[in-house]
Amino acid sequence: MSDAWRLFPATKFQISERCRRKSELSAEKYTRQRRRETCRREIAYQSLAGQAEIELAFHTPDTVSSWNARWSGTELRQYDLEDMFWRWSERFQSLNPMERWMMENQPFWCVMLESDALA
Repeated sequence: MSDAWRLFPATKFQISERCRRKSELSAEKYTRQRRRETCRREIAYQSLAGQAEIELAFHTPDTVSSWNARWSGTELRQYDLEDMFWRWSERFQSLNPMERWMMENQPFWCVMLESDALA
């Protein structure tokens, strides 16, 4: 191989360039796979969050704790569930005394108890 490089100096560059390009293509392939997997997971999460929000729309303040029990054990993040609940609670006059800023530092199960009490 060293004789070929000495007689034909361009071959050394050609071989090293091929190796570099091959490793670039391999890295690009795995980057695309990771990006695709991340997008797939995000779409699945958004779908799950949408299902939870649709199901919440059919609950009343009396039954909202069952919604929370069903969805809090899933992959949904707790702050997403809380955000859904607070947006949903604005539709009910009976939940108006429950101010979001007052309940901010409370665990979410306390918020559920308060909503049951107000209902």
